[in-house]
Amino acid sequence: RADAADEDDHDEFDGLLEGEVVEERIPLLSLRKMLRLPGTAAHGLIPVVLTEIHGRRVGLVVDLRDSETAPHSGVLLEAIHSVADASVLGDLTYTRTTVSAAGYVPIGPQFVVAARVAGEGMSGTPGVGSLYWMEASDRPYDAVGGPLSDRALDNHRLLGRNKLLANVDLRYDAYAIPTLVRVTVLGFVDAGRVFEPEPFRLTTHGMSVGGGGGLFVQLGRAGILGGTVGAGPDGLVLQVHTRWTF
Repeated sequence: RADAADEDDHDEFDGLLEGEVVEERIPLLSLRKMLRLPGTAAHGLIPVVLTEIHGRRVGLVVDLRDSETAPHSGVLLEAIHSVADASVLGDLTYTRTTVSAAGYVPIGPQFVVAARVAGEGMSGTPGVGSLYWMEASDRPYDAVGGPLSDRALDNHRLLGRNKLLANVDLRYDAYAIPTLVRVTVLGFVDAGRVFEPEPFRLTTHGMSVGGGGGLFVQLGRAGILGGTVGAGPDGLVLQVHTRWTF
């Protein structure tokens, strides 16, 4: 009986590796009832269907910054298109297109003016969880609202399929020892909005605008710790940062 069960398990595993839909029985009777799955359970065992999730992403990135962690000059241009296709007890298929442009202009040895504009549009049937973030070439980030998108809003304050962001920073290096330590004082203005259910468009109408300041400390070439205080539609918002917003 045990040998036969082992052979069945191997056969099911081989089918999964070949990309086929396989069926495995596990002792979760309450899950069958909760999801109202068909069929009957034998001795507390229920059928669970394992499915494959397909995802594709293509993009164009132009990075002319002098530094990735704390840039003082240059530009970063990104255009990314991704497709998600899954079937887990239902269909979940959507596309995501993200375009962003960021620039950094030094003013003298200590000041830097930085700005970013980013927009994203989604189509299909995205899940709620996929609305919480925006795509980027290095890693996705929380939006709209939070330390990496709109610092004057709480995390995920605005939620929708289509998003628009704009950020402007004035950064002042109050103290710096090259490659060792840098202390930077920041002033910023952020604006953002979502379009739900309306389609994405470039506009200044309906933008949530806020501003504030912050302090960042960079140790070595990569270690960054900072904080910002922003004033927006919901009052004062405190954010903790482990990287620059952009």
